[in-house]
Amino acid sequence: MKKKTWEKQLIKLLKPLPYAERQSVLNYYNEIYSDKIESGMTEEEIIAEFGFPEDCAQRILSENGERSSTVFAKREPRRFSLAEMIGLILGGLILFLPLTITAFSLILSFGVVSLSGVIVTVCGAFYTVAAPIFGAVTGHSAAVCIANVGLGITVCGVGLILSAVFFILTKYLAIGTKKALTFLYAQRSTL
Repeated sequence: MKKKTWEKQLIKLLKPLPYAERQSVLNYYNEIYSDKIESGMTEEEIIAEFGFPEDCAQRILSENGERSSTVFAKREPRRFSLAEMIGLILGGLILFLPLTITAFSLILSFGVVSLSGVIVTVCGAFYTVAAPIFGAVTGHSAAVCIANVGLGITVCGVGLILSAVFFILTKYLAIGTKKALTFLYAQRSTL
């Protein structure tokens, strides 16, 4: 269990307490958490040491004279039959595998377009520098050399814009895909 999930569950269970006391409890656990992180413990080890949010909340509420047994009724994990498991796996593959492949394909293609924008920028910069030299060597007029420099600068600008736009699109698509997959993975425990 992650720290944020643990805290949310604890706060939810401590609803009978006033807001200030709930914040005080959170501050207490955050301080302990920070100390333990500094001492080299992992998040999972610390949360395991804290215990279940239900147990902590029950202890805190009993210290404050609050009683709420219905809140702390432990829910048994649901057991799935073999047919249900196979159905869930096949349903997941049918629904989520194509969506995941599509998302990763888009991320890859946007990344490639962004990389090609960088390559176009470099080539445009080289062309901008080399065009006047080659124009002078081959005997082209000054107008042709200036036009070639302008073309090189234009290509550099297009490459920069292309790489920047597709880099941003790639970044947000990757972040959105990660959030969607994390959300879907977190929802599996509610079945």
